[in-house]
Amino acid sequence: MSKADVITMGNILHDWNLEDKKLLIKKASNTLPEGRAFIAIENLFDDTHRENAFGLLMSLNMLIEFDDAIDNNTNADFREW
Repeated sequence: MSKADVITMGNILHDWNLEDKKLLIKKASNTLPEGRAFIAIENLFDDTHRENAFGLLMSLNMLIEFDDAIDNNTNADFREW
């Protein structure tokens, strides 16, 4: 089985709760050989959650649609995960 050099998730992670989001990231990352890349394309918040009106509305929308989805992630969150 060949391995990928890059795995991308474009606007996939925003409609999952934190536990499932971390699991998806871990599974994708674990399939990649050393030195390869996992790329998440999401609308991120600034670290203070004071900018990005679109993101704030999308976060509210995710809570309404999926009950426990978290869509208020920052650059710092993604670096930590």
